[in-house]
Amino acid sequence: MPDIQTDRLSIVTFSLDLIWAALHDRIALADRLRARVPAAWPGPDYAEVLPGQLRNLENDPDAAVWSALLLHRADSTLVGDAGFLGGPDPHGTIEIGYSVVPAYRGRGLATEAVRALTVWAFEQPGVRRVVAGCAPENSASIRVLEKAGFRHRGDVDEDGLLGWDRYPGDP
Repeated sequence: MPDIQTDRLSIVTFSLDLIWAALHDRIALADRLRARVPAAWPGPDYAEVLPGQLRNLENDPDAAVWSALLLHRADSTLVGDAGFLGGPDPHGTIEIGYSVVPAYRGRGLATEAVRALTVWAFEQPGVRRVVAGCAPENSASIRVLEKAGFRHRGDVDEDGLLGWDRYPGDP
């Protein structure tokens, strides 16, 4: 994944060295990013995923990286993470996830990141659909997905999450 610039964000590929620093040396992470790393990052869900991401990239350094860090350019702060749960499946479907630290929520940053990453995803070979899931009570995430052009499929998966999708050419 290349680094992507939006109006307010630098979306930086979460490479092996950055994942290692996130897990072992937050000062090095801040230095490499040239950004402040708030104590609220990573959130508990993403903190659980990081060791697995590190192992996967250590085992296969040439693997495609499908996750990124969100840097707020105006104040050089790591404000969240976003990306995909691996590459596209055999049907061309890829799942997006995202998180923004509490101090930066409600500013449209997640929507900005989801839009940019969705555009990038549709430029990748084999990607025909981007999906997302969110809890029915997570009104903020629902707004992000709606504003980013996703449509609710009307279903709830086995984990109780609402299903959302977007296809190339959707408004």
